[in-house]
Amino acid sequence: MDSFEGMYYYDRLSEEEKTVYAEIYYYLINRIDEGRLSSTDINQIEKVYNYLINDHPEIFYVSGYTYRAYSSGDTIVYITFSGSYTMDENEVITYEDAISNYLGSCMRYVEDNSESSDEYGTIKAVYDFIIKNTEYNIDSKYNQSIVSVAAFGESVCRGYAKMFQYILNKCYGIEVTSVTGRIKDGTGHEWNLVRLGENYYYVDPTWGDDSFSEDDFSFLGNVSKDMIPQVSYFFFMVPERIIEETHEFDNKEIMPVCDNIEEFYFYKTGAYFTDVDDTQLKTLFDKAYENKDKYIILMMDSDSTYKKMRKYLLDNQKIFGFLDKDSVTVNYAECPDRYYILFWL
Repeated sequence: MDSFEGMYYYDRLSEEEKTVYAEIYYYLINRIDEGRLSSTDINQIEKVYNYLINDHPEIFYVSGYTYRAYSSGDTIVYITFSGSYTMDENEVITYEDAISNYLGSCMRYVEDNSESSDEYGTIKAVYDFIIKNTEYNIDSKYNQSIVSVAAFGESVCRGYAKMFQYILNKCYGIEVTSVTGRIKDGTGHEWNLVRLGENYYYVDPTWGDDSFSEDDFSFLGNVSKDMIPQVSYFFFMVPERIIEETHEFDNKEIMPVCDNIEEFYFYKTGAYFTDVDDTQLKTLFDKAYENKDKYIILMMDSDSTYKKMRKYLLDNQKIFGFLDKDSVTVNYAECPDRYYILFWL
């Protein structure tokens, strides 16, 4: 019998709901056309199905479900469940092969490109691999599953998030789950929750892809959109206070406390500012030049810090004290809503 203990959403169900979860899983994984459930609560069945799908990105051949309620008078006696299958058995096998090949390519990339041997290095390398090999395309085939990413190299938010979850869970045993909600304009969205050590962080791989996020910047100087970095880390390993500036949760009540900033990319790399700090700026720019980086991104912790930094570096032209001594112009892009300034070196 399959064990679901340790799966994020499963662990947040009641014992009765866990039984229904196991029943639905059995029907879906075995592609059974119709099966009876122990629950007669329609709302409970919907909740359990959604939780199960969030836990299992490998169930990529289902787009939903239907049910039949059998009643005696006004009382539902029992309910049967039927998955809405989007592929036949041969298609499933074909795409399972494509997914397996994709995992192999990703693992080789991680081995060759991880910046560190710890879990953080693995998480970042997987994030980079998915983004570098996926284009955001709302018309992509099977875009609600990992198939779109593995077989076609294009997807939408759900495909990005589910593949990120699938690889880290299956290949590296790192606890990652999908989170559903919407962005501030009401558009449905999906991203990830990652556990690293005793702390949780949010990751949004879709918003790390330049094909999705290039419109976030205001461009100034001799800069064009094709100069935007292919991978961005604005929403990589962020605490909830940052993700909540732009994202709204469907089920915030079941999310853990997520207030640690130590693994947030910009904090970890010394590019997160709570005030104007000449020493921190010098260290950051010197390191970027030493590494021969093409650009550098500063993130401020608030609107007031952002305005203060912008005035100091740009209005007062202090930026030239940190740029190469031969620099006479500065090319930069800024995102005031998210407190970022990007400088090309």
